[in-house]
Amino acid sequence: MARRKPGHPWAALKGDDPALHELAGYLRGLVDHAAMTMARLAAELGCSSATVSKRLNGALLPDREFVIDLARACVPDPRIRDRRVAEATTRWEQARRDEGRRIRRRDDHLADPRTLIMNSQTAAVDAQQRLIKAHDELSELYGQLLASVRAEQQTTKLIWALKWTLARVVDSVTQLSAQRDNALAQAKATEAERDAVGRKLAAAIQAQERTEDQLDRATIEHQRAQELVATAEAEIKSLRGMLRSEEMVFDVTGAVGDEVLDGINADLDWTNELLDEQAAELARLATQIQHRTPDPDAVLRWRQTERIVDTLERVNSLRDSAGRQLCLELLSAHLGYPLPIQEFPSPRMHLFGIVLQLQRKPDEFRLFVDVVSGMEPGSLAVRALRDLLDTEPFSSCGDLVVL
Repeated sequence: MARRKPGHPWAALKGDDPALHELAGYLRGLVDHAAMTMARLAAELGCSSATVSKRLNGALLPDREFVIDLARACVPDPRIRDRRVAEATTRWEQARRDEGRRIRRRDDHLADPRTLIMNSQTAAVDAQQRLIKAHDELSELYGQLLASVRAEQQTTKLIWALKWTLARVVDSVTQLSAQRDNALAQAKATEAERDAVGRKLAAAIQAQERTEDQLDRATIEHQRAQELVATAEAEIKSLRGMLRSEEMVFDVTGAVGDEVLDGINADLDWTNELLDEQAAELARLATQIQHRTPDPDAVLRWRQTERIVDTLERVNSLRDSAGRQLCLELLSAHLGYPLPIQEFPSPRMHLFGIVLQLQRKPDEFRLFVDVVSGMEPGSLAVRALRDLLDTEPFSSCGDLVVL
């Protein structure tokens, strides 16, 4: 009976009480109308299928609460639910009154031994049936327990599979996070390299501009030197014309001796040497500009030159054009030959021209510092200039090209 499906016939009613049969038939009709299985009905009522089958077999009077709960479970429509509950309750009360009369009649026959024996046999049969039903119910519960155990095992396997999948997902997330961090680090490194290249490019552009300025200045000095050569050659031609003149032989020989001619030749040799150095310097500058060859030491030499010029600007006697010209004349007198240094309108540019020209020959530069010291002995600016030369070893700026 526990396995009965909707639409299948019910088992025969037990017992001989018409009221119980009527109640059981009415309740079975509610179950059939609702098309409910015994398992679903037992779940709705909170008991086992065997218990439901036992209470609907017509042999025993079920509890009032069971009858009411079954009627409510089988009639979901609230409009007719109360009527069905009232009808089921009426049939239950009628069965209860009939059972009371039957119990009284049974009590009246207790004095008859045959009746007692029959009642005992009937009770024994009922007890045996109840035992069989209890055994069936126990078997059913045992089957449900086995099904629950199998479901628990399957659930355990599923949990382990999900844990394994979760571990793989966690590993994948960890790997992706590491890849993302590496990509971010590489992006930052690339950005830093790009910034460094940008700074180098800016420095190279600035160095190129400085080199072009130096080339322009060297070109100007080269032109000036060519003018000096032309002037010297004109003077030489003039002197030769004077020497060839018969009227001036005595005067020229007396005025222009061998020492003077040797001095002029020495000056011309020095001028030619200076022109050769400048031509070589111009060629080297043009080569460096063409090939863009980096020179890391040139930056340091240029900064040293800037510091020297900054210090010379603090010397009072070199702030005006007359003082700088006097210093150069004193230096030329010590050297014994003039210095071809172009004068610029700006005092700082003039000082740069002096320093760059003198740095080609360290001896001339040291003598220039001595001349400045003689013009302003004990000056703080001159002392700072000597300290600068002592702390930073002198380096020639003849090849000062920054690219």
